[in-house]
Amino acid sequence: MRDVPTFGIKVPASVRLSRVNGLRGSNSAGRSDHGDRNWLCFSGKTGVVVRLNAREQFRFTRVAWIAGALAAAGVAGLFVSVRAVAVDAATDPSPQTGDTLLEAENRGVPAAVVRRRIQVLAELAEQPAEEWAGEYFEGDGLGENTTLYLAPRSGISATWFGCMGLYGANEGDIERVDDRTLAFHFNRPNESGRFGMFPATVRVVRWGERRYLIPAERFIDFVNAINSGAEPGTDRYSGFLRRNGDESKPAIGSPDLPEEMLAQIRPKPLFVKVSSVQRQAQYDAVGGPVCPFELTFDAPQGEVLAPGLKLSPVAVDMYESARVVATHGQEVIAKILFFDACDQVVQPPTVGMKLTTGSRTY
Repeated sequence: MRDVPTFGIKVPASVRLSRVNGLRGSNSAGRSDHGDRNWLCFSGKTGVVVRLNAREQFRFTRVAWIAGALAAAGVAGLFVSVRAVAVDAATDPSPQTGDTLLEAENRGVPAAVVRRRIQVLAELAEQPAEEWAGEYFEGDGLGENTTLYLAPRSGISATWFGCMGLYGANEGDIERVDDRTLAFHFNRPNESGRFGMFPATVRVVRWGERRYLIPAERFIDFVNAINSGAEPGTDRYSGFLRRNGDESKPAIGSPDLPEEMLAQIRPKPLFVKVSSVQRQAQYDAVGGPVCPFELTFDAPQGEVLAPGLKLSPVAVDMYESARVVATHGQEVIAKILFFDACDQVVQPPTVGMKLTTGSRTY
């Protein structure tokens, strides 16, 4: 994905893959901001992590090598799955054989999740009264492809596929907490925010004819995506759960976010100048070493910058962005993470460097 020094590294199969905050990926060579929710490609059976170094040039041979590795792993996994199904069908006369076949026909999704999806789709065909009902998708087409099917009576069916297959699946009932909030009561263990898991509570964010499902802890990510121009997106891929088909609908007015979040959406870019830089201790994360820097700057008079607000370097060849972590009056403290060893950071932040929030484009 992004800012990781190597790829094709062997790791123990027991290693759990989790999100690396600030680790971002893109289908293009330019700046990308889809909510900072990109994931490394991981195979639990082979223990292979496929990782890209963003500083290396984009080469067809490298892409072909990676595609071949992923394809080989996929074919091997498919052979094992099909063989297992054949053995089960031949030796297990119980009704569970039906579940095994159903799962094999649906890329390994548990039978209960498949049946719940069928129920939801049947209810959706009846035009349910709740305007939030539908199919929602979040993902980049690589490590995260999350799909939620929602209907008031039939509940929720959720799956997460990545470049190495099925990462997570769950199903359950939906509680309408209020006009804006839905709570999902899953029947399988679910820890929101973890790899292969799903949000437990979301806000139905209305934006013109569009509908998004966004947990409260990701409101600021949505604001950052708006300020960077990533939202409102017009292609299939989004860093947020968006109802399928809504990418072609206009985003009129402002999204239905809390007032304090709406205040962080910039009609015009906000510019600041870094007054101090302090490199902090390097530490290790899932993708490798991380080198953090703490920055301080003064916010313009009357401006209040929320924690998590992102500011990107101006006129500097630096992909990484800073995030606000605290404020003391007009003084703002922000942190910028480089996913590399500190002695390998090519372009560290400097005093006098300009940062900007960007601004909405709609």
